[in-house]
Amino acid sequence: MLSFEKVLEAIPERVQMRLVPVTFEPGETIIEKGAPVTCGYIFTEGVLDVQSVNTRGIAYTYVTNYEARFVGLMEIFSDHHRYCCTLKVDERCRGYRITREDLFILLSDCDPFKEYLICYWANQFYESSINESRYPTNSMNIKLIDYLLRLCDALKPSGDVIRIKIKREGTGRFYGLFPPDGLPASESVQE
Repeated sequence: MLSFEKVLEAIPERVQMRLVPVTFEPGETIIEKGAPVTCGYIFTEGVLDVQSVNTRGIAYTYVTNYEARFVGLMEIFSDHHRYCCTLKVDERCRGYRITREDLFILLSDCDPFKEYLICYWANQFYESSINESRYPTNSMNIKLIDYLLRLCDALKPSGDVIRIKIKREGTGRFYGLFPPDGLPASESVQE
């Protein structure tokens, strides 16, 4: 798989011309939980804190020092109408704002971007299940995991590693994809 820098260079010129450069300073909020999904971000540098709101309306941070690469793209892809968390800048974030239309162009026309994003999302699912975090939200999981699994076969040999991570019994059970007694026989994967 290509490095992140090479992936950015592989973005078609027609999309590169429409990416809007952005910079967020420490303390600024990039997206707010519950706000309408309007765009996503591709960051080349920066560190974020991921926050949510508890049942009493009190904000709390549940992920710190998150070196974000992609923000809001899961919500766009999964047709989620509201952002699932609040992201505050810990260290200056620089990158690009991307529209829904341009994200789908990249997913259909730019294999290096698609492969990198698939690996990134698969690792997020895996890490959040191990850490028992609830990001990404369950309402996005089914569509995203289905998408990731359908594309794994095209990503040889890295697709095999992704498939195992996604279908890992603990991961699947955590996201409610499989019954508590384990994976269906047809879905069994050797770890």
